[in-house]
Amino acid sequence: MASSPEQILEELLSVPGVEAAVASDKDGLLLASAGIKEDDVGSDMDALGAVASGALSSAEMVGEEFKKGILERVVLEYDEGKVILQQVGKDVVLAIFASKEANLGIVRLTIKRKQQEIIDAFSF
Repeated sequence: MASSPEQILEELLSVPGVEAAVASDKDGLLLASAGIKEDDVGSDMDALGAVASGALSSAEMVGEEFKKGILERVVLEYDEGKVILQQVGKDVVLAIFASKEANLGIVRLTIKRKQQEIIDAFSF
């Protein structure tokens, strides 16, 4: 039986240091989230999906302008934690919120291993 979108995101929370996961479509429409409540963010959840999608889109344009190839992911490092933005498949933008101690290699590996599950779960 295929996992639901929420179940897939909940599984990502088992990675040490991962605190929350948000999935949106390329237009910024929030699809699902795990580990995060509206009280945790500075604005509403829909805005969070839109901002994540927009940031990934902007980073793609930078790479295109400088002919650096296809964007793999964006990693934002803050003094209180990290945010990993990655497109999964053609339609899903995944935002992973992690502690500053999180091992980015393990987070990346987990996303890679779960990529097909994520694509399947979000195929509507």
